[in-house]
Amino acid sequence: LELSSNGLFGPLLRDVFVGLRSLRSLVLSDNEIGSSLPEAVGNMKNLVTLKLSVNSITGTIPTSVGRLTKLQKLYLADNLFSGVMPEEM
Repeated sequence: LELSSNGLFGPLLRDVFVGLRSLRSLVLSDNEIGSSLPEAVGNMKNLVTLKLSVNSITGTIPTSVGRLTKLQKLYLADNLFSGVMPEEM
């Protein structure tokens, strides 16, 4: 699912990550997405690519990202994350 540079704004909704479990690629880069990355991101078991760079995502990176065993590409640059990288990653 490629939705980069679409002027999307607001929070990342937990339901997006719960409802799209079979998705292999999620690209939301270069938007105006705010709030934190939901723990539910770990439910996307088939995710190979997750690109969320150039947004305004805050908070820590959820430990559930470590459950994404098929993940090969993770782009989180140019956000407002805080804290350290989870050991699970």
